[in-house]
Amino acid sequence: MTGYNEQMLMVLQKSVAKNTSPAEFAYFLTVCKDSGLSPVNKEIWCYKDHQGNVIVFTGRDGFLKKNKQNPAYRGMKSSEVCEYDEFEIDMISSEVKHKISNNRGKPIGAYAIVSIEGQEDTIVYLDFAEFNLGQAKWKTAPKMMIKKCAQSHALKEAAGMSGIQAEESAHIRNGVATFDVEHEEIKAPDSDKKAEERLLKMIEGAETRESLLVLSEHCNSIESKEKYDEKWAELGD
Repeated sequence: MTGYNEQMLMVLQKSVAKNTSPAEFAYFLTVCKDSGLSPVNKEIWCYKDHQGNVIVFTGRDGFLKKNKQNPAYRGMKSSEVCEYDEFEIDMISSEVKHKISNNRGKPIGAYAIVSIEGQEDTIVYLDFAEFNLGQAKWKTAPKMMIKKCAQSHALKEAAGMSGIQAEESAHIRNGVATFDVEHEEIKAPDSDKKAEERLLKMIEGAETRESLLVLSEHCNSIESKEKYDEKWAELGD
């Protein structure tokens, strides 16, 4: 069915479909075949959520590939929107008025418009606060990430790719996909700050992944989660 030999199937299950059962792996391969995306080239992959459900993912480039396979695809326009930009968007007519100033300020959102000949344009606008996952890339390249999110959502909708999630919409932690977004960090009282400091020291001092795993349920802040992820990766080397 897949065209892959047994050895390749074993490699794929270990690399892009970790922790899946034979039945779940077969489901994943069926989605790969139906979508036309290649797991070998890492155009498509999957993780499980906290309830054990298999969630299939692709990135912006995967959705773009699917659209480019359509002879009627006529391209995409997109941009991040910052707080000092002059910006107006008409979701009905797909008309955008966007002027960028020298001092743009912080990103507040992004839009993407996908054109398919013979169809109405697919237009998406995303609010930055709703999609910011607070991870490293969202801190170092926030404009790029919100723009990439808007592109993925518009391309997915234009291609009609239901059942496949955009990689930018999820937080992958210890091989588990979550879709929770932290909108703001509430200042903790002094006692909580001291507890947080102790937790960070315990994470830093963990010598095995098993001892680190015990601390995972206490990592509720962005700082502790990032520290945990860094230590988990370090202990896996």
